[in-house]
Amino acid sequence: MSFTINNDMDPVEILRGKEERIEFREGFSKEVIKVGSAFANAEGGLIVLGADRNGGVVGIEEAEELGREIVEGFKKHTDPQIIPEITTLRTEKGTLLLIRIPEFPLKPVQFDGKCYMREGKKVRLLGPEEIAELHLRSLGLSWDAFPARDAEIGDLDLDRFALYVEKARKAGRRSFPDKPLSELLADLELVREDRPTWAAVLLFGRDPQRFLPQAVVHCGRTKGLSEIVDHRLLGGTIIEQVDEAMTFIKKHIAVHLVISESPERMEVWDFPLEALREAVINAIVHR
Repeated sequence: MSFTINNDMDPVEILRGKEERIEFREGFSKEVIKVGSAFANAEGGLIVLGADRNGGVVGIEEAEELGREIVEGFKKHTDPQIIPEITTLRTEKGTLLLIRIPEFPLKPVQFDGKCYMREGKKVRLLGPEEIAELHLRSLGLSWDAFPARDAEIGDLDLDRFALYVEKARKAGRRSFPDKPLSELLADLELVREDRPTWAAVLLFGRDPQRFLPQAVVHCGRTKGLSEIVDHRLLGGTIIEQVDEAMTFIKKHIAVHLVISESPERMEVWDFPLEALREAVINAIVHR
């Protein structure tokens, strides 16, 4: 967040439009430090002291002394310690303290032993899995890049991987060199420490659910709010799950056949299949 406020400017007008990364507080308390830790675990932000929740200036007293108290508070209650940048802004209506919180490079930052994240205008407590994932992301890693526990190379279906390589070459999406499949797996970082990664198990495993029983897609069609008229639980690789989920969706949406001058009839679906497939892929990948 980069902007400049001069003394002859209206601070509320300058800050307007940046509300998701700004917190207005009338005075200093430990709650301000919690908000700061949540900003540090996100993309950084700005806390404005001396303003009501709508950004109206109410002013603060003893700005210099309060600034020192704030710095000491952040040192005491955050781990790793956040060192905020504090700027005093004097206006006709009163004095404001601008507390700039940078995004912390190595996450998570704790506030009194707990981890919070700023999402939109809210501060949310993070659970253990979210904390672990946040830490991995800050290291440039993710869970699926680690070797899969108890899995071996033999648990991968190399025929499935070979088919992927062939399709990618034909589509021009990747120019794979002429190497053995085992070397290509290593080049894609799907094998580490002579073991398949979690990503490799999900993409090309012979039986991914043996290692990750929760890695399934549950498809359902409801009638009204409570009646389920059809459902399927989809296993296999996530590539297969996308295809089977699309088959389930097409079963339950209408298609119209349009006859034109073309020798083939044209299928027109209720919803564009490309958009539906994109939604299914996004849901599976994010999960």
